[in-house]
Amino acid sequence: MTQETLSETVGEVMVELAALDDAKMREVNERRGDDHGVSLGRLRTLAKRVKTQHDRARAQIGIEHVELRVRAIDIGERLEVLKDHPTPPNCTSPFAPTWIGEMARRQGAA
Repeated sequence: MTQETLSETVGEVMVELAALDDAKMREVNERRGDDHGVSLGRLRTLAKRVKTQHDRARAQIGIEHVELRVRAIDIGERLEVLKDHPTPPNCTSPFAPTWIGEMARRQGAA
């Protein structure tokens, strides 16, 4: 992931967060001492999606950059994003360590 791509992703997330701002939620949250207008349930859904996108980016880095492969696999194993994702037979799991390993194998670099 390039710096430009990362900046675009951050910009997209900021736009999505602004779109989640809700005056009624802000009122409810202010009564609780918080200063945000976002439903935490909706925010958690956004966060899960972003976490998955970041995991895919890490996997691509591990696939394309041999010198970073071990680190990308280690991070993926610690985060366990999509570890238990159901995967059809004869398909590669989206779990980053598995995905990186399979793609490296196909490239003959495992």
